[in-house]
Amino acid sequence: GMLRDAALCQLDLLREAFADGFTLKDGTLYNTQWRGTVPVFIDTVSLERWTPGLPWMGYRQFCQTGLFPLWLQSFWQCHFHPRLRGRLDGITPGEFSALCGWRDLFRRGVLVHGWLHARLQQSRPVTDQDVRGSLERRGLPAAAVRNSLDALHKVVSRLSWSPPRSTWSDYAPAYSPAAWRAKQQFVRQAVVTGRPSMVWDLGCNTGDFSRIAAETAPVVVALDGDHAAVEQLYRALRSESGSTDAQRIQPLVGNGCAPYPDPG
Repeated sequence: GMLRDAALCQLDLLREAFADGFTLKDGTLYNTQWRGTVPVFIDTVSLERWTPGLPWMGYRQFCQTGLFPLWLQSFWQCHFHPRLRGRLDGITPGEFSALCGWRDLFRRGVLVHGWLHARLQQSRPVTDQDVRGSLERRGLPAAAVRNSLDALHKVVSRLSWSPPRSTWSDYAPAYSPAAWRAKQQFVRQAVVTGRPSMVWDLGCNTGDFSRIAAETAPVVVALDGDHAAVEQLYRALRSESGSTDAQRIQPLVGNGCAPYPDPG
């Protein structure tokens, strides 16, 4: 959910910029960070004047760090985190195309953005400068660029993921009612007493105790290695847009025993 919303945030910004004669020279989803459940585009120097005749030069980066990982999860329940963790540039068109069966080519966008994208890159080594020089000479109508951005937005916006039931996405029933109330009281008292500026909820599950911490703490980082549990928390917070919890709680998927590196 967060990766999809980050992709839509970037495409929304790009379409608005293009309407005013600007474009984004990059397409990596690492340019989008989070304030609670609100995606924020931080790479403002990526904005530049659009050169007539050119497509969006960040398209390949966007596919590799956004569209292809989203397709892996949406189509085949294949978590994208291990792939993005080890590769700052994401999943290449060739790697994604190799995973596709012929039936997948009938899914919306896969033929063009996946299979054809991979074939064009395999035909001969192509650099961004090759593309830029060729298109500057031949020219690409502004309407064609705008239509391609609209089509890409539709592909991403219609993607969905049905998280499988997991060990920690159904956490509360493991407690008796008395034990559940006791733990809630303990967490609330601990945060009120300590008055921390930030709380880390390691192993947050679906965020019940993150919400209690957010009653007092201005920032709560809710971290869990269970993707389904964090997705459940994120969807709930997004449905409460504007609430204190949605503004203060930052859900993240991650393993506290094997922290993500800082590849950038």
